Amino acid sequence: TGKEPAEIGELIENTEITAVDISKKSLGYAARQCKEMKINNVNFLHGDILNLQELNKKFDVVLSNGVIHHMEDPIKGCKSLLACLKNKGLLKLSLYSYQARKDLVFYQKIAKTRNIHTHESVRNFRKEIINNKLEREALIELKDFYNANEFKDLICNEQEHTFTIINIKELIDICGIKFCGFQNISNLHEKFIKYYGSSENLHNLDYWEEFEKENPKIFIGMYQFWCQKT
Repeated sequence: TGKEPAEIGELIENTEITAVDISKKSLGYAARQCKEMKINNVNFLHGDILNLQELNKKFDVVLSNGVIHHMEDPIKGCKSLLACLKNKGLLKLSLYSYQARKDLVFYQKIAKTRNIHTHESVRNFRKEIINNKLEREALIELKDFYNANEFKDLICNEQEHTFTIINIKELIDICGIKFCGFQNISNLHEKFIKYYGSSENLHNLDYWEEFEKENPKIFIGMYQFWCQKT
């Protein structure tokens, strides 16, 4: 819906932003919001991630927030993003953590057997979860649980992959990119440094793998990390 390009466009005026989405409805909403906010450096395009080569353009930075983990083949999606990135350019990916979200699987499996599309069906399913005291704790702490559209994305998404740190290492290796670090959200780096007593291994995924095992909900909001095309 244009939140990310609008924020960047407002903060960094002397840059050119191309925002691509497969949803015409989302693009229309995003364009209206940017117009109302008088943000003029965002160009909205309707398209598929797998057809980005048709832009015939290379970018300095590519941001993909919570997208490729909903694709049939996330690695294919990542390679398509990299194909339109300049050499030494930066790629930011946001992916779901298996460790942080594994408690959601119980209800995701139930949702696949239901027809949950209307607000009423969402409310009824949400009430059912609230009343189930055994399995609900991980869900009711999430703000997305209380918004109908966010709830559908959280529980009723048609296609969703979750990742582990090992999977991230595999993706980085397959795509031939360099890991540049996790976004420092909610004092993530400070927690890591406190745990290890040093910032020396902030860019070492082996250490992050151990850190996540000891802090299984640390990436509940997604892995958000930067890579560089080499």
